[in-house]
Amino acid sequence: MLAGAANGSTAFSFSSTTYEGVIVDYKIKDGTSFAVRTGTIYVSAYSTTTCNIVDTYGETADVGVVWSVVNTAGTVSLNYTTTANPKTMRASIKYIRT
Repeated sequence: MLAGAANGSTAFSFSSTTYEGVIVDYKIKDGTSFAVRTGTIYVSAYSTTTCNIVDTYGETADVGVVWSVVNTAGTVSLNYTTTANPKTMRASIKYIRT
């Protein structure tokens, strides 16, 4: 579940000393408009400060989710910001070792 009106909430975190990449295949459904997004997020990370995110997706209408990523002292967090409506999310996560 992705909370509605969330601002910078963490979806999940991982260690950049153990993993340099993560691939997330996901589906999000808006609980009010029933809009659906399916996509893939690619996160690349190295050292204890550097990271990058690419989100490719298709959606039936705007589901109101924006992703960001931050690397703080080697802990990489995938964060999200949402509009007011609650969302449901299902995902498959693949971790790529260092």
